[in-house]
Amino acid sequence: MKFKPVALIAIGLLLGSSITMFLKQSPTSTVEILACINKNSLKVRLTVSGTCDVATENMSPVSDLWSLQPTTPLTTTTTVATQTKMYVIDGNGKSIGLLTDTEGREAYWVQTDTGKWRLSLSDVDVSGILLPINSTEGPLYIDAGCTSPLFRPISTSRPEDERAVVEVFITKNGNTSISRRGFQIEGELIGLPKIIFGFEYSEDNVLTCAAQDKSNITDGAPKKVYKSKPVDIPTYKLPLKTLNK
Repeated sequence: MKFKPVALIAIGLLLGSSITMFLKQSPTSTVEILACINKNSLKVRLTVSGTCDVATENMSPVSDLWSLQPTTPLTTTTTVATQTKMYVIDGNGKSIGLLTDTEGREAYWVQTDTGKWRLSLSDVDVSGILLPINSTEGPLYIDAGCTSPLFRPISTSRPEDERAVVEVFITKNGNTSISRRGFQIEGELIGLPKIIFGFEYSEDNVLTCAAQDKSNITDGAPKKVYKSKPVDIPTYKLPLKTLNK
């Protein structure tokens, strides 16, 4: 019996697909996966055909590889770059303090051991943000010696960090002169004292410290004020520059 060419082609195609299907089918695996757990370090190794070392390892059959995943997150080590800070250095190379703000080419605001100060860049001049109570003749004081200025309340979040430079009377060897000194707030707000003092010229044109009328207070009399205490002013030499370290 002779087959036609078309029939031979069809039989060949059928045989080919049967062989392909047979090759794709895999027998059911009977190989057991074992987890060998070190008794001391608890490290796990897997073996398919081998066995565990019963002297140093505990054996555990594994049917689900996902069950070997750690139940606690792995500890990751992150490297954080060290942040540098900017300091103000004077003409002698002395570090004045930490730079906190700038006023362009006018001044640097610096945090020093004695507080926060404004350092002028054009001439050696130190000032602060605190505003003393002023009369037409200058700051007003709580004492008859005009050495303890009174300050108005300010709107900063930490007024205890702020500083001011105020002119005060200094008496030495019987001579009285005016000197610029640094001050900080002392204590909580208090009511405006009944008697306040300030600079005043006597009849012989000598500058003295005398009681002042509250009506002489510029911008009106505040109801509450701060007492103050002296604090050292930073000293520096121009020019000032900044340095990261």
